Amino acid sequence: MWLLSGQRPRYKTIADFRKKYRKAFREIFRRFVYLLKTWELIEGETIAIDSFRIRGQNSLKNNFNQKKIARHLAYTDEKINEYEALLDDSDREEDKKEIEEKIAQQKQKQASYNTLKETLEAGEEEQISLTDADAKAVVLHRNTVNVGYNIQASVDAKNKLLVEYSTGDVNDTHALADIAIESKEPLQVEKLNVLADKGYHTGEEIKRCGDNDITTYVSPRASSTNNKGLFPVEIFGYNLSRCVSVPGVEKIIMLLRECCLRIFWLKRRLILSSDAGYFSPVLKMAC
Repeated sequence: MWLLSGQRPRYKTIADFRKKYRKAFREIFRRFVYLLKTWELIEGETIAIDSFRIRGQNSLKNNFNQKKIARHLAYTDEKINEYEALLDDSDREEDKKEIEEKIAQQKQKQASYNTLKETLEAGEEEQISLTDADAKAVVLHRNTVNVGYNIQASVDAKNKLLVEYSTGDVNDTHALADIAIESKEPLQVEKLNVLADKGYHTGEEIKRCGDNDITTYVSPRASSTNNKGLFPVEIFGYNLSRCVSVPGVEKIIMLLRECCLRIFWLKRRLILSSDAGYFSPVLKMAC
């Protein structure tokens, strides 16, 4: 900085530069990833995917969803009715003019909220931000909701170097396939292994990865059948010779106990066949 006598660019100058050359930054990043691969710092066989959240410049009051818009429309209707009642009771011309201006302001707000409502209904997004369209209302830390970004990122397994990034939705449910497929381009590979946590465990996303030659290793979500007297799918194996689902041996006692205690409406006794525990009445219901 001594060459410039300590002069530094302002925040707006930096922001405008980043905005103007956004595509160039993306291209430079991908060329850098390719350079790292040629130096064998990136292997390009296995990547890990996760997300992190950062705060945006968009104010929370400039972020809207259907529920918030409906609340604002109800408020403007209430204020308009209130001002119209005051207008009927007012005798002075000055007061009437002031009240009419307030009514006009509320109707203008109402029109803008209706426009936002139509925009949300016409698109696929569940929320809209006026300052930055990419920013969403997300939970940052300590359950504090603020407007920011849920950044999806993939990292190569060899040296933990960044491979790809993108601005995703507020959660990871439908983010796996997009970031995994995009990661193949800078790596210039046809096949890829992907590691991810249970937040990415969605059947549709895993299938999309498989269709694009991406092998996924994703932690399964916890069963929702706990303490409900139901049998979770993961305790069942598959017996190809019998073409039936069979519970593992270690689960047989647990199943018998659950059947006897919870399935009180089952009239007949459960029959245990000789090969690895075939519970005919229950399995036909559970599979």
